[in-house]
Amino acid sequence: MQYGKVILFVFTVLWGSILSGQRYMEIRGTITDGAVPIKDVRIQIEGKTTQVFSGEDGTYAIKAEIGDLLRYSHIGMRDYIVRVEDATHFINLIMLPVVNELDEVVVTSRGPNRKSQKELRQEYPLNKRLISTAFGILDADTYSGRIQFLNEDRINPIGLCILDLLRARFSGVRVSGNCQSGGSVVLRGGVGSLSLSGSAIFDVDGLIMKDPPIWIDISNIKRIAILFGFASAVKYGSISNGGVVVINTKTGSPTWDGDFDLAQIRGNYVTEPVLDREAVAMNDPIYLKKLTGSQSVEEAKVVYGEFKDSYGSFPYFNLDSYRFFFDMPGASDFADEIIESNISKWEDNASLLKALAYIYSAQNRFEEALQLNKKIMVLRPNYGQSYLDLGMAYADSGKITQAITLFARYKHLVEAGLLETSSDFQDIIQHEIDNILEIYADSLVTDPKRILKDPYSDSGTRLLVAWNDSEAEFHLQFVNPESKVYTWEHTFESNEERILEEKLKGYSVAEYLIDNSLRGEWNVQVKYLGNKSRTPTYMRITVYENFNTSEQRKTTKVFKLLLKDVYQHLLSLNNSWSLPWEER
Repeated sequence: MQYGKVILFVFTVLWGSILSGQRYMEIRGTITDGAVPIKDVRIQIEGKTTQVFSGEDGTYAIKAEIGDLLRYSHIGMRDYIVRVEDATHFINLIMLPVVNELDEVVVTSRGPNRKSQKELRQEYPLNKRLISTAFGILDADTYSGRIQFLNEDRINPIGLCILDLLRARFSGVRVSGNCQSGGSVVLRGGVGSLSLSGSAIFDVDGLIMKDPPIWIDISNIKRIAILFGFASAVKYGSISNGGVVVINTKTGSPTWDGDFDLAQIRGNYVTEPVLDREAVAMNDPIYLKKLTGSQSVEEAKVVYGEFKDSYGSFPYFNLDSYRFFFDMPGASDFADEIIESNISKWEDNASLLKALAYIYSAQNRFEEALQLNKKIMVLRPNYGQSYLDLGMAYADSGKITQAITLFARYKHLVEAGLLETSSDFQDIIQHEIDNILEIYADSLVTDPKRILKDPYSDSGTRLLVAWNDSEAEFHLQFVNPESKVYTWEHTFESNEERILEEKLKGYSVAEYLIDNSLRGEWNVQVKYLGNKSRTPTYMRITVYENFNTSEQRKTTKVFKLLLKDVYQHLLSLNNSWSLPWEER
């Protein structure tokens, strides 16, 4: 009975949204380069002829439907794509210049932090400053010479062969010949117009050759490094007096199948100051400071009344006030009154409903969170995130069969091509399924293990990090017990492909797993960089200690991110399972 009801619900919200039609809305904003306005930026709806241009002051306005993709483009600037959502009204964009320069570094001494070949091999898949040579992994940051790098995300099949790629994308390189008969490559030494003695040699996945490998498929190249100067002769001998062009292909590049601590691999330490909660609170809005300073419930209600006329229409004032009064002994009913008198204003804004659902789940008000997630599913039936959040809400509320059924429906819609997804997000969904089947198997009416259970599941401490605003940009930082740092940069500038995938496929979540190989305290901190509407972003972190075991403990914490451009401490973990991080 329950099974059928959930399937009917999913069909209703999915097809109901399609039949009800789309809603038009006007989006306004200002476009700058971070300092001054940019005029003549073209804002176009993908797949349609509708377009507008920004004015002298960088402002614009365009009407679009929910679900449309807006492409922002300007000569010399990187294109930016934004998905129009139910909560999209203002998009204030900072455009970034197109940078064509190659990664280059000159190092004169090796320093004390040399790494073993095993460590470098572990790091290779993630560190774009490493190149695999016939003599082992070379680290650009410890190589005693000049290197130019080109990585796969900047390699396009612009020509027919490697000669065309070198000719078009590298400075200080003179290429002769063609893709039919071959040719030669001469590297400039970087001093005036003097060339090195002779032509460069090629190291292709460890195979050394004198002639350019014109047979290589350009789309199969992962990295190229050019070793200038005579330092290369230390390894390659006199044959490399003309320099070396090192090519790593995707099929021949080093891989690492084991788990490893990304913070250890990067080897960097905390260098920026990190604010604790007290320091962050010094930047709270004045109304929140006065509420916090209240000595009694009655005094706090008076303060709330003083600010209600000015801030009552501001949703974040109401969310802040709700959280304050809910945590105050004897004031939870008043907190609920604040929400009840305002939530009708937010019923079409999934981002605000999601923020409140996050808060409810952190307060263990699971039924309230479930009802909000049902509303969000109606607003966003084609978002993978809606299925994840609703499934988790069902499980938190003890409705295990409904959770499993919803996740099964999601998998079916993906397999049928009705929902778009990504491998990362599918892994997160699968881990939720595995966890429910592991922890709640006895309460399931049916036994779907055979069709849903993944044969491989991780254990340890798992963190699921989600954010309510899809346009939020931030640096999420994990500090291990040795004070070494792994930083995940969720920004358009450094992670454009991931950001675009999130927008197109409708998810805003990342997963991290902790194993038991490093004991001690781990800290999680964030540097918030803002969103396109200049409003707060709410981040939910769900911690699963002893994941997928009978001793599992699950806790949820929610953080309002408003203070920008500084790191702030979120939470600490310290238990017997501690703890290297791995982004999943």
